[in-house]
Amino acid sequence: MRLGIMIIVGLVAGCSRTAPDAPQTESSGTSVITSPQPKLAPPTGLYSDEEIRKLAPFDLDKEAGAFGLPFDVHVLDVVPEGESYPRERVFKTLGIDATRVRDFRKSGINFVVFLTWQVSPSYDISCMTATNDPENNELEMTDPKRLVYGIRLVKRPE
Repeated sequence: MRLGIMIIVGLVAGCSRTAPDAPQTESSGTSVITSPQPKLAPPTGLYSDEEIRKLAPFDLDKEAGAFGLPFDVHVLDVVPEGESYPRERVFKTLGIDATRVRDFRKSGINFVVFLTWQVSPSYDISCMTATNDPENNELEMTDPKRLVYGIRLVKRPE
C-alpha cells in the first residue's frame, strides 16, 4: 500500500510522461533525425599528397622541381615579392599545421637559407630566410616567428 501511495504522490508532484521532441524537417518537408556528433580529434601525421596539391595553382607533379631542389620552381603567392612574413603566418595562411610536418633540413647560399620540411609523402615545403635580416638575429632557424619568403612546394628527393 505504501508503494501505491508513493506512486500516486510522484504522479501528482509532476512526474509524468513527456512527449518526444518532434522530428526536425527540411524545407522539402522530409523528416530529419539528428543526433549529437562526436568531436573528432584533429588529424595527425603528414598531409596527403592530394591535400598539398590543392595548395598550388599549378600542377605540382609537372612543375615542382626535381630531386627537391627549389630553384626554378614556382613561388606560392603567400608572401608578396619584396616582403617577409613570420613562418607561422605563412603556414597558417596555407592551412599547414606545424605539428604535422617533419624531417627539417636547411641549406644555404650566401645570406639565404632554405628551410625545408616534409609535408606529405611526396612533397616538401621550402621557405627562404635571410641570415642578414636583423629581425631574425636572435631566432633559431625553426622558430615560427622567423621571417621567411619565397615559399615553394617541391618534390621530395627519392
